[in-house]
Amino acid sequence: MSRHLHIDPLGGVAGDMWLGLLIDLGLEIEELEALVDRLELEEVSLRVEAVRRGAFAATKVHVVVGGWEEPPGEHSAPPPVSGPHRHLREMLALVERAALGERATERARRTLEALYRAEARVHGMPLEEVHLHEAGADDALVDILGTCLGLDRLDIATVTCTTPLRVGGGRIRCAHGLLPVPVPAVTVLLEGVEIEGGPIDKELITPTGAALLRAVVDDFGPLPGLRIEASGHGAGGRDDPGLANVLRGVLGTACDGSAPRHRRVGVVTTALDDISPQDLPPLTETLRAAGALDVWTQPLAMKKGRPGFLLTVITPAGEGRRLAEVLLRASPSLGVRVREEERLEWARDTIPVETPWGTVRIKRAIDGAGHVLRGVPEFEDCLAAARAASVSVDRVRRAAHRAFEDRGPADPTRKEDEA
Repeated sequence: MSRHLHIDPLGGVAGDMWLGLLIDLGLEIEELEALVDRLELEEVSLRVEAVRRGAFAATKVHVVVGGWEEPPGEHSAPPPVSGPHRHLREMLALVERAALGERATERARRTLEALYRAEARVHGMPLEEVHLHEAGADDALVDILGTCLGLDRLDIATVTCTTPLRVGGGRIRCAHGLLPVPVPAVTVLLEGVEIEGGPIDKELITPTGAALLRAVVDDFGPLPGLRIEASGHGAGGRDDPGLANVLRGVLGTACDGSAPRHRRVGVVTTALDDISPQDLPPLTETLRAAGALDVWTQPLAMKKGRPGFLLTVITPAGEGRRLAEVLLRASPSLGVRVREEERLEWARDTIPVETPWGTVRIKRAIDGAGHVLRGVPEFEDCLAAARAASVSVDRVRRAAHRAFEDRGPADPTRKEDEA
């Protein structure tokens, strides 16, 4: 049965705190060590220890890169600047090398893209020019890929997070000098999320921690109804007497299996009357590549009787403004409308089935108790198989659907039916 994780950032959010939490919840350290081996990063090692932070027993993960390790409580402290830099394209290539699996790979890509886009926006640079120094990049890479791998290994399909997020305050010295807390990249990454300053004048949420929040959290708000399986705490490096530096997590399954989950999404719309229909497909692909959840167009009769199109973009919560800027740059639109709405949805995943013409993925809808409600063959897979075998798409589709139905009734206790 697929699981849900609710996190409560009692004393902050950082990449190492995510890793510590997942190990506390049952992730094997050998999984992370094998990940580091696959990445073939030079002089990177892991160290795990049981610690106390305030009143809590917690797990601390140390990511050591060439002998450098982030100082306790100074997550934005500058790493050594010698050695090569890592651009986004290099980081994404390392994601592919990591062989995480489809769901974890997608989460990792979203996290890295969010982190680099935030840095590009803060520094006013093109995305392709943004880089992280090697030690800091490798530390962030292990944090991000390890977290996404851990979520997958623990079969965590959905994640929620308590708000408001406490971000700390004061000033911190980092590679770019003295910066206010939260640092600029964090404020960009948390747009649309409820935050509050304090309760101490220290950095509580790091850019890596914020990027993971942006990419893997499905909704922000109170703890949902759960049948609890486990709880745990991931430790940061600081041990403040007045605030336990831990990230708390509650792992379980939804109590109400009949109800769809809900989350906030952004909605961006604009009316276009001076665009060629031939330009619409590349425009929608640009928006999807930039992180849109969905994009569609509708024909319109506009002023003076001119034909036009209504373009609608669905975005993750807090991403509406960024996608609106992408739309303004990529289209002839002079203005767009941005709002947030609540969306009810079933959880979903994909599984492979075999047909006489090859493997086809089935997209499944799954309720809160892990029961499979229905499955639909992926059209692109059916089309590719049909073209390769010179048969009709419908024939492949029907064969894939029969293979899915032959699996029998969905049973949430069976490993192959887990999301």
